[in-house]
Amino acid sequence: MVRCVSPGIFGSPSTLILIFIDLQALKHRDDGGMQVSAKEYVFRLATYMVVSARESLHEPPHYSPLRMIEAISRLALLPKYAKCIEEDAFLLEVKRVIDQNKHLGLVSEEKFTDFLEG
Repeated sequence: MVRCVSPGIFGSPSTLILIFIDLQALKHRDDGGMQVSAKEYVFRLATYMVVSARESLHEPPHYSPLRMIEAISRLALLPKYAKCIEEDAFLLEVKRVIDQNKHLGLVSEEKFTDFLEG
């Protein structure tokens, strides 16, 4: 299970600390229909970010921000896998906007830049 310990363990009342204990118990279906635990989801997100950092060394410069916003889009779904984390309406809206516009990073560097700066 995932245990959320809060607030104020290390200072401010808004501090949220996640203690990950046997995350295999929490499962949710990913977009491909596979059942994925919270631990697996976090692992996939972390490996995506590490591979993205590595690949950014050899890709066009505008791919790095594309990979960063993709990571944010995926992070917004974490509450589906770790039930002690509440869904955040703002992050879900950011995810929706990102998902509608991230393709611009592959189509037009100028349009993608406008999207990021807009």
